[in-house]
Amino acid sequence: METTGKHKNSVRPFMTEQQLKLMNLLVVEELTQEEAATQMCLSMGTIRFHVSNVLKLYEVPNLTIACVRYSKELAKEGKLIE
Repeated sequence: METTGKHKNSVRPFMTEQQLKLMNLLVVEELTQEEAATQMCLSMGTIRFHVSNVLKLYEVPNLTIACVRYSKELAKEGKLIE
Protein backbone atom coordinates (compact mmCIF):
# COMPACT_ATOMS: atom_id res chain seq x y z
CA MET A 1 0.00 0.00 0.00
CA GLU A 2 1.42 3.36 -0.96
CA THR A 3 1.03 6.54 1.01
CA THR A 4 -0.37 9.57 -0.69
CA GLY A 5 1.47 12.80 -1.20
CA LYS A 6 5.18 13.47 -1.24
CA HIS A 7 6.40 10.20 0.37
CA LYS A 8 5.12 7.36 -1.79
CA ASN A 9 7.74 4.85 -0.65
CA SER A 10 9.80 4.90 2.52
CA VAL A 11 9.35 7.73 4.98
CA ARG A 12 12.20 6.56 7.22
CA PRO A 13 14.94 8.46 5.31
CA PHE A 14 13.10 11.70 6.11
CA MET A 15 12.90 11.05 9.86
CA THR A 16 15.23 12.62 12.40
CA GLU A 17 17.40 10.43 14.59
CA GLN A 18 15.04 11.01 17.53
CA GLN A 19 11.96 10.10 15.45
CA LEU A 20 13.65 6.88 14.29
CA LYS A 21 14.64 5.98 17.84
CA LEU A 22 11.09 6.61 19.07
CA MET A 23 9.51 4.54 16.32
CA ASN A 24 11.95 1.68 16.95
CA LEU A 25 11.07 1.72 20.63
CA LEU A 26 7.34 1.73 19.85
CA VAL A 27 7.38 -0.82 17.02
CA VAL A 28 10.37 -3.11 17.54
CA GLU A 29 10.60 -3.07 21.32
CA GLU A 30 6.81 -2.66 21.74
CA LEU A 31 7.12 0.03 24.41
CA THR A 32 4.38 2.49 25.31
CA GLN A 33 4.90 6.18 24.67
CA GLU A 34 5.51 6.66 28.40
CA GLU A 35 8.12 3.88 28.48
CA ALA A 36 9.79 5.34 25.37
CA ALA A 37 9.89 8.77 27.05
CA THR A 38 11.65 7.26 30.05
CA GLN A 39 14.08 5.28 27.87
CA MET A 40 14.90 8.39 25.80
CA CYS A 41 15.02 10.69 28.87
CA LEU A 42 12.40 12.95 27.29
CA SER A 43 9.20 14.52 28.57
CA MET A 44 5.84 13.35 27.29
CA GLY A 45 5.47 16.77 25.66
CA THR A 46 8.57 16.10 23.57
CA ILE A 47 7.33 12.61 22.71
CA ARG A 48 4.00 14.10 21.56
CA PHE A 49 5.95 16.60 19.43
CA HIS A 50 7.88 13.77 17.74
CA VAL A 51 4.70 11.73 17.27
CA SER A 52 2.98 14.72 15.67
CA ASN A 53 5.83 15.13 13.20
CA VAL A 54 5.83 11.41 12.37
CA LEU A 55 2.09 11.58 11.68
CA LYS A 56 2.71 14.49 9.30
CA LEU A 57 5.46 12.56 7.49
CA TYR A 58 3.22 9.53 7.03
CA GLU A 59 0.19 11.72 6.37
CA VAL A 60 -1.94 9.62 8.73
CA PRO A 61 -4.38 10.57 11.52
CA ASN A 62 -3.01 8.38 14.32
CA LEU A 63 0.04 6.65 15.72
CA THR A 64 -1.35 3.15 15.22
CA ILE A 65 -1.42 3.61 11.45
CA ALA A 66 2.04 5.19 11.50
CA CYS A 67 3.40 2.22 13.48
CA VAL A 68 1.89 -0.24 11.00
CA ARG A 69 3.45 1.62 8.08
CA TYR A 70 6.81 1.85 9.87
CA SER A 71 6.67 -1.88 10.59
CA LYS A 72 5.93 -2.61 6.93
CA GLU A 73 8.90 -0.48 5.87
CA LEU A 74 11.19 -2.40 8.22
CA ALA A 75 9.82 -5.74 7.04
CA LYS A 76 10.24 -4.76 3.40
CA GLU A 77 13.89 -3.94 4.11
CA GLY A 78 14.36 -7.21 6.01
CA LYS A 79 14.96 -5.37 9.28
CA LEU A 80 11.91 -6.68 11.12
CA ILE A 81 11.08 -10.31 11.71
CA GLU A 82 7.32 -10.73 11.81
